[in-house]
Amino acid sequence: MVGLGVGIDYVLFIVTRYREALREGLTVPDAIGRANATAGLAVVFAGGTVVIAILGLANWQRWGNHVSNHAVKYSIGTIVLLVALTAPVLWIHLGYPDQSNDPPESTARQAYDLLTAGFGPARRKTPPLSTPSTACDPRFFLHCSNGLKPYTSAAP
Repeated sequence: MVGLGVGIDYVLFIVTRYREALREGLTVPDAIGRANATAGLAVVFAGGTVVIAILGLANWQRWGNHVSNHAVKYSIGTIVLLVALTAPVLWIHLGYPDQSNDPPESTARQAYDLLTAGFGPARRKTPPLSTPSTACDPRFFLHCSNGLKPYTSAAP
């Protein structure tokens, strides 16, 4: 159906060019020559593209049938491929970049090493997160009589 529709469209394209040439006063052989010269090459190229596309669809259908007939094998293969591609995520180390990534001879790295030696590895952790305390409503902090602070600190 697609081929028929496209074929009719291309014929109308050439006929339109032919009629335009006749209205301009050209003879029938000259009008045919101009229609083929202006629209003919475009129609041949586009028609060839459509033929290739239709053949591709036929091959795609054949490939789809092949995969459907061997669904278990392709499913296992796909799962193995996806696991192999996602396996490096298991060894990923996320964190904030800091001066420990700098070369050891840089002054920023040396200062970082001194801070770490002086204050310990906790210096490299992310800042604590403050969350509202459930023991005392922060909106009524002045009325809290239990002495709890309105915010508590929690590490991420």
